Amino acid sequence: MRMRSSRALRVAALSAALAGCVSPGAGPAAPPAGSPAPDPTLFAPLAPSTLGYSVDAEQLLSAAYGARESTLRCIVTVDADALQVVGLTASGQRVFSLRYDGEQIDGERSTFAPEQIDPQHILADIQLAFWPLDAVAAAAEKRGWQVSEPRAGLRRVSGNGRIIAEVHYADADPWNGRLWLSNFVAGYSLDIRTRSGIPSRIQPAATTAEAPAS
Repeated sequence: MRMRSSRALRVAALSAALAGCVSPGAGPAAPPAGSPAPDPTLFAPLAPSTLGYSVDAEQLLSAAYGARESTLRCIVTVDADALQVVGLTASGQRVFSLRYDGEQIDGERSTFAPEQIDPQHILADIQLAFWPLDAVAAAAEKRGWQVSEPRAGLRRVSGNGRIIAEVHYADADPWNGRLWLSNFVAGYSLDIRTRSGIPSRIQPAATTAEAPAS
C-alpha cells in the first residue's frame, strides 16, 4: 500500500505491531471546551541534509502505549539526499519502510501491518530525537512550540503552557547509545537503542572546474 504526504509531522507510537505509529485520534480525550486543542504537529519535516552528516544505523525500538508493548528492529540510513527507515519484526519480516527526500515522504507497509502506521509519525520521532537542537527548535518555533535542552541529556518540547514531550539521553552520542522518548499528549513512550558506524560529515556538492583556456 502506497502512502504519500508532505504535511507537517508529529510524534506518535506504533499500535499493535509497533506502538510508534498510532494515529492522532488514539491519544487522550480532547481538552475541556475553551482550552486550546493540542496541535497534532510539531514541525514541518527537516531536509535530510540538515542532520549535517550521513548515518547508517540499526535500532532496537521498544514501545509502550497504555497496556500494550511491542518491539521492532529498525534500519535507519541518512545522507544528503534522503532519510530512509525500514522496520522489521524480530523474525526479519518487513513491517514498513519510508523514504523522505526533503520534499515528499514515500512509505509502504506490509499487508499484516496495522493501518495506523504512518511514515510521518516515524519521521517525526527520529528528527525530534536525533537531529541537531538548533534545526529542530527553529522548525518547531514556526508551529508555536519550543524545543529546548534544560540540562545535559534532556530535550524538551513545550507549548501552550505545558510539557508536550521529552527525550532523555543515556549517552552523549544518540547514534551510539540509548534514549527514551515520552509523548505526554499522545500517551506513549519509546525506548530506543541505537548503534551505527562513525557518522561521516555530509560534503557539499562538488563543483565542476572549468577547463583552462587553451
